[in-house]
Amino acid sequence: MDIKYLKHTKGQALLFVVVAMTIALSVGVAVSTRNLSSFSRTSRTDTSVRALAAAEGGIEKLLVKPDDELNNLIGDSINCPGGWTDNGDGSCTIVFENQDDDSIQSQATVKVEYRNLGDGKPDTFTLQPGITKEVILDDGDESYDESDIEICWNNKDTAIYYISYNSEGDMEKGLLISNSCADCDVEGAEDPVSSGDHDYNYCETVDIVDNPYGLRVKALYDDNGSEIAVYPTSGDLPSQGYNLISNGQLVQGGEITVSRLITVYRSYKYLPGFFDYGVYTNYSF
Repeated sequence: MDIKYLKHTKGQALLFVVVAMTIALSVGVAVSTRNLSSFSRTSRTDTSVRALAAAEGGIEKLLVKPDDELNNLIGDSINCPGGWTDNGDGSCTIVFENQDDDSIQSQATVKVEYRNLGDGKPDTFTLQPGITKEVILDDGDESYDESDIEICWNNKDTAIYYISYNSEGDMEKGLLISNSCADCDVEGAEDPVSSGDHDYNYCETVDIVDNPYGLRVKALYDDNGSEIAVYPTSGDLPSQGYNLISNGQLVQGGEITVSRLITVYRSYKYLPGFFDYGVYTNYSF
């Protein structure tokens, strides 16, 4: 046996063992890290979804309330509904019923505000064909006193039918079409609109009734509908409804661990589109 060869090979087995253990350890750490990361993402997703559900739950509790009760939730001195806690800052908190073995408590803190556009901003919305949206011109506290208003839209193949009316039964109505609409050759339509403003393709200033209560806008023709904006020609539009701001929260050990904030707009109530055919007809019965 070659003694010199044995001397130079001494310790190779130990080296192989160390290398193998290092590789195995690296693989194990990588797998464990990936699993822990996956578990962490799943946990974060679950808590985020739960906090979002709490925020939505708070909104749903108030969406069904009549306008009078929502009005009582606006301002510094508010009247929170039964089962809610007044936080003293214009918001109310509701705590949702919890499972007996669940250490995490879900709650929602909700604040209600009037949807005041201000600064001459428009009321914007998207309408599909046959759907009516009403822009409030008198909310009981403020009124729009101008004799005209500007209606803008984007889709050249959408026609805009509008009716303004007041509490005395007077009305002013018309039909707006673009100069590029192939299917809008309608008797009674106003002169085709060829230009736009405010980043909209088509805009027209139309006359409205004296002391208007509302402006009803309906999209016609194209199945894709259109983005529509109603601009005041001077001043501001009155409040268009309510903004409900809900902060869904998860509480553990007396501390808020996760929160999610959502805002929902609820318009004032108005009649659906099919009432236009009877309520605003020119015929007497």
